[in-house]
Amino acid sequence: MGYEFQKSVYQIQYTEKSEKWNMQRHYYQFTKGNSTFFAMDTNAQLYGLDNEQRQDLSQWINNTNTTWKISFGHHPYKSNGPHGNAGQYHMYAGIPIISGDKVKSFAEDIWCGKADVYLSGHDHSRQWLDADCSGTKLIISGAGSSTTDLRGNNPALFQKASLGFLYVQIEGNTLTGQFIDAAGNIEFTHSLEKSHVIN
Repeated sequence: MGYEFQKSVYQIQYTEKSEKWNMQRHYYQFTKGNSTFFAMDTNAQLYGLDNEQRQDLSQWINNTNTTWKISFGHHPYKSNGPHGNAGQYHMYAGIPIISGDKVKSFAEDIWCGKADVYLSGHDHSRQWLDADCSGTKLIISGAGSSTTDLRGNNPALFQKASLGFLYVQIEGNTLTGQFIDAAGNIEFTHSLEKSHVIN
């Protein structure tokens, strides 16, 4: 879900009119094969309007027994882009809302160490961080239409401030992500392995 959260109500309403579009609410879960995906409304988290989301996502993540648990939301937990890390967005540590302190606490309370991967955007770059959140891998892909600079110092396996996207493929106990540039060139490939497979 994009940053302009006030427009999401129209996306939800459009579900009733379309046979192809399906977005029942601001946050949701779905399962494909051996993977469950958890879509989070980080804008609600940012403003502390997330009590129901906290309860639901905590229950969903804890009760899911698929091989892979993939969480995703707009705002990053950690980032080397200009927004920086949650709790210190824009270098405003301690200032409610602006700092992203509630995004940080939501992550640490709900999905850190429980989801395998957290995908986000917000910063217009591509990053596969070597830093994680209690074992949850952090990937940022927000460079589909424009780019911003990289200025943070979180350890990274790959980071680039150029146009491109992330392609992810899951086969059994292997999740492989590729960062692909605007010309279609594969610039980085990394795989995660699970020691057990649940079907």
